[in-house]
Amino acid sequence: MTDIKAFKEIGKKEFNEGNYEEAIVAYKRVINAEPDNVDAMINMGISYVELKNYIKGIELYQRVLELEPDNKYALNNMGWAKECQGNIEEAKELYVKSLEIDPNFDNALINMTNILLDKEEYDEAIDFFKKALEKDPFNIANWIDLGRTYRQKEEYQLAVDAYNKALELNSNDKLAWNNLGYAYFCQEKYDKAIDAIRESLERDWLFDIAYSNLILIFDKLAEINSQDFKLWKEMAQVFIIAKEYSKALDSCNRAIEIMPNDKEINELQESIISSKKKIDAIPTLENNINEALYMFSSISYSVLVDDAVKYIKYKDNDLDFSLDEIKFKLFEYMNKRGLNIKLDGKTLVFIQPDLSEEKKKYII
Repeated sequence: MTDIKAFKEIGKKEFNEGNYEEAIVAYKRVINAEPDNVDAMINMGISYVELKNYIKGIELYQRVLELEPDNKYALNNMGWAKECQGNIEEAKELYVKSLEIDPNFDNALINMTNILLDKEEYDEAIDFFKKALEKDPFNIANWIDLGRTYRQKEEYQLAVDAYNKALELNSNDKLAWNNLGYAYFCQEKYDKAIDAIRESLERDWLFDIAYSNLILIFDKLAEINSQDFKLWKEMAQVFIIAKEYSKALDSCNRAIEIMPNDKEINELQESIISSKKKIDAIPTLENNINEALYMFSSISYSVLVDDAVKYIKYKDNDLDFSLDEIKFKLFEYMNKRGLNIKLDGKTLVFIQPDLSEEKKKYII
C-alpha cells in the first residue's frame, strides 16, 4: 500500500511537471494495483494524448466511462483526443454530452465553442454560453465570451450588454473594459470607446490588446479627419496613461489645431513635451549610470547610494531628472542588467571574485 501511495505521488509530480512518459510509468503501477482508479486513468490518458498517442488515451477514457458513464472529464478529454485526430463531429458529440452533465464546465465549453466559432456557427455557440450562464450567472469569463460571440456576429449592442454584465460583476476586469471599447468602436461611438479603453489601461497600462485598440481608434479618427476637439484631447490623455508620449503629443497637436487658444490643451502639450523629453533622455541616463557603476567598482568595494546618485546627476546636469528619479532608474538598471551588486542598507556593494587587496572602501 505504501508503494502505491508513493507511485501516486510520483505520477502526480511527473504529470504536473510535464514529464508525461515518467508519469505513465508511475500510473501504470497504480492502475495495476487499483484497476478502478479513475483519477490515475484520466491523468494517464492526458499523458498519452500529450505524447500524441491518441488511441491509448481514448482507450483509457473509455475505461473510465465504463466505470462512470457521467464522468464529464473523460467525455471532454476523449472529445479533445478525437479533435486532435481530426474527428471533429465525434468530438462535438462528446463535448455536448459533457456539457449536458455540467453546462458550465469550462474545458468542454471552450472546446465546443471554439469549434463553433471557427465554423462561424455563432447562434449555436451563443446557446451554449447562455445555458452556462443560466446555471452560473456570475461567471465573468462566460459573459465576456458571450459578448465576443455577439461582436463576431456584428450584434454590437448585445455585445455591449454582455460586457457590461461582466463589469457589474468585476469593475476591474481589464479585458471586459477593452472588449467593451472595441464594441463601441464598431458602433462608431468613439467617445465611449476611448473611455472604455482608458479604463482598461488604467488597470494595466502595459495591456497590449487595449493599446492596439487605442491605436485603431487613433488611426480611424485621423482617417476621417475628425474635428472633434474633445475626442483628440481624450486620446492624448489616454496615450499618456499608456506612456506613449509621441502619440499623445500627436493627438494633443490635433486638438490644438482645432482650438489653438484653449489654455488646458496647451498646458497638456507642455506636460507631454516634458515627459517625452525625459523618455528620450533615458538611454543617456542609463549610459551615465553604467559609467558611474564601472568607475566606482574599479576604485572601491562599495559606494553610498546617495553618492552614486549625486555623481550621476552632476555628470550631466542637462538631464531633467530628480535625484529620486535617478535613484529609481539606478535600481531598475541594476535589476534589468542582472549586475553583481548587492544593496546593503544605504550602500551598494560590488561583488567581484577577483577583488584586489589594494582596493580600499570608498569614503566620500
